[in-house]
Amino acid sequence: MGCATTSTDDESGYAHLIEEDSEFDGEFKGLSEESARALAQKILLAESQIGDESEPEISESIKEVEKEKREPEKKELVQGPKIPIEINRRVYQWIRYFTQKDPARFKRFLVRGEKYRPQIEAILKKHGLPKELYYLGLIESGYQTKAISRVGATGPWQFMRLTARDFGLRVGYFADERRDPLRATEAAAKYLKYLYQTFQSWHLAMAAYNAGQGRIARAIKRGRTKSYWRLARRRKIPKETIHYVPKFFAAVIIGKNPKEFGLGEIERNPIPQAELVSLPSPLRLRDLARQTSTSLEDLKELNPHLTHAVTPPQLRNYSVWIPKERVAVVSQKVSHLKKYRARGVRKPRTYGRARRVIVRRGDTLGRIARRNRTSVRRLKKLNSLRGSHIQAGQRLIVGYRSQRGIFYRVRRGDTLSEISKKMGVSVSSLKRWNRIRGSSIYPGQKIRLTQAKTRRVASTSKRKKRVYRVRKGDSLYAIAKRFGVTVAQIKKRNQIRKSDIYAGQLLRL
Repeated sequence: MGCATTSTDDESGYAHLIEEDSEFDGEFKGLSEESARALAQKILLAESQIGDESEPEISESIKEVEKEKREPEKKELVQGPKIPIEINRRVYQWIRYFTQKDPARFKRFLVRGEKYRPQIEAILKKHGLPKELYYLGLIESGYQTKAISRVGATGPWQFMRLTARDFGLRVGYFADERRDPLRATEAAAKYLKYLYQTFQSWHLAMAAYNAGQGRIARAIKRGRTKSYWRLARRRKIPKETIHYVPKFFAAVIIGKNPKEFGLGEIERNPIPQAELVSLPSPLRLRDLARQTSTSLEDLKELNPHLTHAVTPPQLRNYSVWIPKERVAVVSQKVSHLKKYRARGVRKPRTYGRARRVIVRRGDTLGRIARRNRTSVRRLKKLNSLRGSHIQAGQRLIVGYRSQRGIFYRVRRGDTLSEISKKMGVSVSSLKRWNRIRGSSIYPGQKIRLTQAKTRRVASTSKRKKRVYRVRKGDSLYAIAKRFGVTVAQIKKRNQIRKSDIYAGQLLRL
């Protein structure tokens, strides 16, 4: 299907009903003519503000909207950066959901997004992208920097680990740049630009952002169409993706006029203007704040991706967001800050493969601890949690699986008790496997973390050398039962085809 765009001085060219070849006819059942007119005017007003600061006169009739000339989507999208806003039954359903069923949460999303909106729209503009893509981040996460999906997508733009790294984001224990709204927006802009260049359609580009480029490409091949709406109608794309683009359109329409949709005024409390400054690393934010007289709260707000309030220790330098009014002061003290490099900063030791669980709705740390036979205190330590707040979809380490044949080299401060708790094995087992009589261990000592497999090998070698002389009245079954082997094994080792044996015969067991 297609939709038309016109220049900003064409007052009736902003809102369009879906074409007849789609499953939606553009009628909103259950609405009176007056309500339908009011909704159409709100949509017209919302879209008239996209990409243009001026506000054209609003069409007085829905019929005038329906009579607007439509042009193919591809031709329209190539002409400029605007995304044509469409209205159909799915979009209307999401408008109702956001404004009637769950208005409080949607308003929270809008308020939270306003903190980053000026910078995000500036980044989108820099990359030549439509600024209404800001609302894509809104429906992805509500601009929660700590948002984690059930599959591990993280941050405001919900990047998976590999995709994030492909587009230049650092993902590690000390710095997860998927949680940095500005760095993540840079990566999302590059990714969306690439997807649009690939599919030549914003509908398909957004669908691919949600479902993956490969899945949408396969859907196009199976469905033999490049129309997002036809693919949705024919169920060639995932259910979540079918709703993804309508949800985006609904967010744009409401977000442009929250008062018109009953959400009231949206508070504007943007984060401070900031610039990146390269600083010596590792450096704790509290030391940076203290030495440069900068607000620690501002530093934490601007750098939510520094998950432990310290820059990565494996780097000699790392760029940190600094409030614009403090950039000059911080830049002058870069050399001075070298002496405040943090010492002893390292990733917590692991003792095998991490065992993780996904937090379910209604879960608490206590409930998870009981379910996994551990303690709340240990869960907090393993996951670097200060409080007890967790959220559905979050992944938590609950322990470590032992791996066969692995060893651990003792470090200063280690105890057998600490190692046993991390590995989920007893102190007595560690002592037995490593022939330790007391509890003393020393730095550099190599500790076996699993039982050696030597016993079975030794017994096998002895069994191969064991020989038995058959006595009168013996049978293969009786001999096999007496020595813990099978009849088949005795036959194979002695090349016996039948079960006949005789007194005095030597049998290898």
